[in-house]
Amino acid sequence: MLNGDVDLFHISFPRETLGIKALVYTLFAFDLFQTGFTTQYSFAVVVTSWGNSAVFANLPWTSFSVPVGAGIVSGIVQIFFAWRIYVIKGRNTFIRIVVCLIVMTALMQSLSAIVNGLRFGFAPQITDQVQLAIGVKIWLIGSFVCDILIAVTMIGIFWQVRRQTPWKATDSIIKKLIYHTVETGAVTAIAAGVELALFLVYPDTFLDEIPAFMLGKLYSNVVLATLNSRSNAASSVSREFGVSMPTTADSVQLRLRSNNQTVNDDFEMDMTRKVQVNTVTQVHVDV
Repeated sequence: MLNGDVDLFHISFPRETLGIKALVYTLFAFDLFQTGFTTQYSFAVVVTSWGNSAVFANLPWTSFSVPVGAGIVSGIVQIFFAWRIYVIKGRNTFIRIVVCLIVMTALMQSLSAIVNGLRFGFAPQITDQVQLAIGVKIWLIGSFVCDILIAVTMIGIFWQVRRQTPWKATDSIIKKLIYHTVETGAVTAIAAGVELALFLVYPDTFLDEIPAFMLGKLYSNVVLATLNSRSNAASSVSREFGVSMPTTADSVQLRLRSNNQTVNDDFEMDMTRKVQVNTVTQVHVDV
């Protein structure tokens, strides 16, 4: 699934900024890494050792890839969203505090996942899960809280912009952005919450690894879905305002001219309106 999203990103945004390209291809590389290692891990457990319950007492060394991969990818993605929030509303002191809190929480949970994953990889026995319980809790609780913080902050910013805009077309676009933020934020938060619940309720089993296998890939897909949806946002702006918008830049500024037609009784014939679309998270219409 991520492969198709990367292809779509590569085709739709050939002139994307270097930083965003580095983010996408780095996540893609980690996704391939995690797919390879988790495939070997799964094959060793359910195929090579099928019917041998002793494998659960001494797991393959590749078992470390599940928490380590999820920790690295989730940390990168959460810091990316923190950066987006800062770009949108960074001049607000409260938002700066929230951004710092998101970054610190993301680093905390990511480092906890990596350290505990490596410890488990060197001694991958089921009895070791009890000793690593505190680290796993820090990882999953931190990931859950960080996702909620990001989603709530983004929704608050969009809601404020929506209340301030007099444009019905812009209001419709912002509503779609709010829905998108809720959906993407809920996916990763629910997955982390389910994994935490399974780990706490069934600490002596591997049920918590079911959502753990998906967690890192969910974060990668959330970023790609967010970036690729800029094409849809640009199309919506084109339909609403009757202009053709390029979608190949991370931040696009356009000047929409009235072409000697009456736009509104309150506007002049030669008035220029500026529409800014910023990484599919914010649409401003400044008159």
